[in-house]
Amino acid sequence: MDADRILDEARHTGDPVHLMHLFGISVATTVAYASAAHPERFTTDPAQP
Repeated sequence: MDADRILDEARHTGDPVHLMHLFGISVATTVAYASAAHPERFTTDPAQP
């Protein structure tokens, strides 16, 4: 499944730009995979509901 490949690559590289170029995915999709693979790099914005 493509989702497994994207998540695996996100865990391996951690580079969102690489993910976008490799899989042709949007910024929003890239952020979702990158934050799932590396939650420690993403903090919650307290201003967001």
